[in-house]
Amino acid sequence: MADDKARAPAKPGIQLEANTRHQIDYVLNGAVVVVKAATTPHVIHFYPAGTANPAGTHKDWGAYPPNQLWSIEGPGFPVSCPPGAYHILYNFGHGAHCDWRNGVRLNVGDFVELK
Repeated sequence: MADDKARAPAKPGIQLEANTRHQIDYVLNGAVVVVKAATTPHVIHFYPAGTANPAGTHKDWGAYPPNQLWSIEGPGFPVSCPPGAYHILYNFGHGAHCDWRNGVRLNVGDFVELK
C-alpha cells in the first residue's frame, strides 16, 4: 500500500518551506542566446517577427499582450530563450542609440551568438 501512495500523481502547485532543500527538475525547450557584439547593449528587447510597421518601427511596449514581449538586461552572458522568430532591438545607453537585428530565428537546442 505504501508503494501505491508513492506512485500517486503529483498534485498541481509547488509548496516550498523555509529551511528545506528542494530539487526541481525541468526541461527548457528553447535556445540559448548570448550577445557577442563589439559593444554590448544595455538591454535587448525581443519582438515577434512581423510586428514592425512599414516604417520599420514597433508599437509601444505596453501595446502588446502580456508575455508576448521580453527583454534581457546586461546581455553579455548566455540566456535561455523561447523558440521563435524575432526582431531584436539593441538598446545602448538607456535609449541613447538603438539598433535592430531583424528576422532572428531561435530553434530549440540552438546556441545563438548575436553580433
